[in-house]
Amino acid sequence: MSVTETPPLDAQTPLIELCSVVARFHTRASLLARLRRRPGATIDAVAGVSIAVAAGEMLALVGESGSGKTSTGHVALRLLDPAEGEVRFQGEDVTRVGGRRLRRLRRPMQLIYQDPYEALDPRCRVSTILQQPLVVQERGLGSAERMRRAEEALERVGLTPPQAFMRRLPHELSGGQRQRVAIAASLMLNPRFVVADEPVSMLDVSVRAGIMALLGRLRDEGMGILLITHDLPTAARYADRIAVMYLGRVVEIGPAEEVIASPQHPYTRALVDVTPGLDPSKRTELRILGGEVPDAANVPSGCRFHPRCPVAFEACPTTDPALRPVAPGKEGVHEAACLLVG
Repeated sequence: MSVTETPPLDAQTPLIELCSVVARFHTRASLLARLRRRPGATIDAVAGVSIAVAAGEMLALVGESGSGKTSTGHVALRLLDPAEGEVRFQGEDVTRVGGRRLRRLRRPMQLIYQDPYEALDPRCRVSTILQQPLVVQERGLGSAERMRRAEEALERVGLTPPQAFMRRLPHELSGGQRQRVAIAASLMLNPRFVVADEPVSMLDVSVRAGIMALLGRLRDEGMGILLITHDLPTAARYADRIAVMYLGRVVEIGPAEEVIASPQHPYTRALVDVTPGLDPSKRTELRILGGEVPDAANVPSGCRFHPRCPVAFEACPTTDPALRPVAPGKEGVHEAACLLVG
C-alpha cells in the first residue's frame, strides 16, 4: 500500500510510531584536536526513543532545552534520518523511504514551526504562502481552486473573513495571526499527523490559549499531534499524554493528568515542583535540581540523571534503567525509567 493512501486505522495501529530510534550527530573537532588527529565528538541527540501517537491524540514531549525533543519530532517527520531504529506511519515502515515516495509522504505529515516571525516569508502575501504547498504537491490544480482552499484554511483557523487577510504581508499581522497563518499553511494538504514545535512560546500569554484551543480542535477532528514544549502547564492542560525527555531519553510517559498528579521519575517531580500553578495544594517541598545538564557528548554512565538526582543511590551510576510500569497493570500506560519504580 502506498504511503500516500489514508486507510482507516484500527484501534491497535498508531498513526505514527518511533521504535528505538537514535538520531546521531558528529561534531567538528577543534583545530588542536585535528592537529593531534583526534576525531570530533559523537552525540546521540535521540537515544533509543520509542513513542507512538494515535489518530485524535495529542502527545506532549516536555523537558529542558537540549533534551532531544525537536530532534525527535524531526525524526518522526523524516526531516532527520535515524541512525538506528524504525519510523512507522500508518503501520508501514517508512524509515528508508526516499525520492518521490518521500515527497509524497510529506502530504499527510506536517510541521508547525516555533517562531511565526521566521516561519513566514516576509516578501510573500498570505495568499501566496498558503497556496505554495499546493503548487508543489498538486501541480494540476487551478488557481481558483487553490484560492478557494486557502480561504477555507483561513476560516478553519479562525481568521475570518478570509478575504481580509489574503492580501496582507506577514508584517501586517499580529503574532497570533501569524501563527494561525502558519498553522493554516500546514493544513493545506489535509495532514493526518502534525508536529507542533513550541507553537506558542513566541506569543503573548493572551493569545496562547487561542492557539492551543485551535490545536485541540484539530485533535478532536482526528488529527494526531506531537506537541513539543517546555511549558508543563500547557502540556497538562491540552495533551492527552505526556512524555518527559532528559538527555535524549524518555524517562517517564503516561496520561497527562496522572504524570502531573503522581510523577514517578525524580526529574519529572522536579519539573512539577518548580512549575507555578500545578496543584499547589499538594506541593509540600520545593525540589530544585543542582548542577548543570551534562554534556550530551559525555553522557554519564548508568542512569544519565544520577549526577543531579536527589535520591540517587549506589546502583544508579552503574545501571541504566529502562522504562518500567509504575504499578501492576500499568504496562504501556504509565511508565518511568528509574530503579526506584516498580
